[in-house]
Amino acid sequence: MSLRSSLSQATQSMPVDTGTRQSFEYLLAQVSKQLEDTLSILEAPDPKLARRVGAREDQIDVLKHTLKTRNLNRLGRMSTIEKEDLDLTRAIDIIVDNLESIADYCSSVLVQHGHLLDPCFVHQFEPANYVYPITQGLSHVMEGLFERRIEFAVTICASEQESDTQFKFHFDRIVAALKTGNDVEDLVSSLFILRYFERMADALLNIGEAIIGTIVGEPLKFGQYIALGESIEAGLGVGASQRSEASQGIPIPEFQFESIAETRSGCRIGRVQVTESESTWAIFKEGDLEKVRKERDGIERWYALDPSLAPRVFHYREATDKASLLLEMIDGTTFQRITVDHTLAETAEALEALDTSLSAVWKKTRVDGPSSAAHTKQLQSRLDDVLHLHPDFDRSATGIGELEVPSLPDTLATLDEIEKELVAPFAVLIHGDLNTDNILYETAHRRISFVDLHRSRMTDYVQDVSVFLVSNIRLPIMEDAVRQRLNWVTKEFLRFAIHFAAEEQDHAFQARLAVGLIRSLTTSTRFVMPEDLAKAMFLRANYLLEKLLDHRGRPWESFQLPADSLRFS
Repeated sequence: MSLRSSLSQATQSMPVDTGTRQSFEYLLAQVSKQLEDTLSILEAPDPKLARRVGAREDQIDVLKHTLKTRNLNRLGRMSTIEKEDLDLTRAIDIIVDNLESIADYCSSVLVQHGHLLDPCFVHQFEPANYVYPITQGLSHVMEGLFERRIEFAVTICASEQESDTQFKFHFDRIVAALKTGNDVEDLVSSLFILRYFERMADALLNIGEAIIGTIVGEPLKFGQYIALGESIEAGLGVGASQRSEASQGIPIPEFQFESIAETRSGCRIGRVQVTESESTWAIFKEGDLEKVRKERDGIERWYALDPSLAPRVFHYREATDKASLLLEMIDGTTFQRITVDHTLAETAEALEALDTSLSAVWKKTRVDGPSSAAHTKQLQSRLDDVLHLHPDFDRSATGIGELEVPSLPDTLATLDEIEKELVAPFAVLIHGDLNTDNILYETAHRRISFVDLHRSRMTDYVQDVSVFLVSNIRLPIMEDAVRQRLNWVTKEFLRFAIHFAAEEQDHAFQARLAVGLIRSLTTSTRFVMPEDLAKAMFLRANYLLEKLLDHRGRPWESFQLPADSLRFS
């Protein structure tokens, strides 16, 4: 189902048979009763009631398995399975597992309560204040899931934060009390009881997030939903009127979210369409605070240079160790996709636009003075990841007759010495991670744009040149026609870069590029699973190092990259 068509169904009830719905409602009622009885026992111990709780735990386990089977069978009876059917099936599966967890924790609470020397000792920590938000959250599950009521899903999730705050307060009290040496057994048992209540709230959070996922179209953490909702409200002016008491003041704009990628660094990237205006599209990115902050700074710098080069930042948000961006969605196809799927003529058109854009940026931002990209240090910082995937690359020093083969650390030390002899005469603004999937080409206007700009900075442009070249080489595609296009792009982009260097009087460019290629070829192998391709790249890096060593002692301006150093077949 398309994102657009799912929007039209955002307010409809989820499709589910009566039997599944009734079984689900009954399971909810049993878990809620388990919570109520657990609290009653804590307030006034009752062995008879405790036995009922134990018997109900077995009943809940049977109900869970029955409902999970019915849930899967529901899909099996469908001739056509739509996305919302899969979303609902996944959500029900997650929810019933977490409902059983809540019931199990109730039993664990009672076990710990049995360890108390004074059964009333736990009263001072007000267990009812843990239980009530959970039972209230459970009371909203039916409406949230089957009626697609996002405000109730938000309420369910928010209950977990309340529980965390209470638990931290009581944890600190118990730790302080333990230091006195008094009531140690009862304090420890009370801490376990409160911890089980806090874990129930964690299970409730999982339930709320599962419901949110069915409504917005993709699994989202509650923090991601809040960040996205606030970004839509602040950046696009949508949702301010939709706050309600049920949502506890959290903005609840209606939108659909479609994941685009989950980066290797853990960033979540998705496409957002706002229900109020189906023409309103944006890109949402959430991840590590420092990385996303750098991403914002890089985007704003490139956007200020030329608005066509980077997306507009609609909103930026920080929260503890995470940050999020809401960005303009740029039309275009990645350069990688063009090279792989399109014709040579279309690839040539995109490459010409890329060359023109990079040349303009480099000339416009040029600052004279020595500059170094520190390729060797970059390589060393990523070496552990390379060797973890390809341990055979880590060679020790060996000798064959009079021939000595240095160890990998010694090789890198030599490369570092060479790099210190090679300093660029100027710095420019670089992308910092100019892989072909970070470049977009819009055919109608022949426009190049860039994404993923968190590594953008002023330094030697060799960094961007080497990364771009290797991003074509490392693609594990051996189909002859595609590989010919990749080799052609590599050759033509290298020709462009050499021509730019000559125009700018950068005479040692090719020697510095060899160092950059050694770095990029080696570090890229940490993403390359096919062992033959990874080994070919690593050997190519060693080959370039040998060429640099052979040339050392002569003017670096006369060094030329071997003609076959970047061609892969």
